[in-house]
Amino acid sequence: MEKRLRLKRNQSVSKGYAVINPDTAKLLAISDGKNLEVVVAKKKFYFIVKVDSKVEPGVHLSSDEMVEKGLMDNTIATVREAKL
Repeated sequence: MEKRLRLKRNQSVSKGYAVINPDTAKLLAISDGKNLEVVVAKKKFYFIVKVDSKVEPGVHLSSDEMVEKGLMDNTIATVREAKL
């Protein structure tokens, strides 16, 4: 399953990880520790999933990592479980 979701900057997220809430995890049929594929403008990025009930809907990524990869806050991206 894939869905178009907003990418959010979050200082508390470690590099290489994406934090999503349980409702989003259920929608994407993905769980903790799985790989998440984020596609923006035909560029693919991969992150390890952490599910946290305290975050709002969307995909929360490290602020520093978003800057390094050229991703802006509130960008809409296609998100799905990575098939590696």
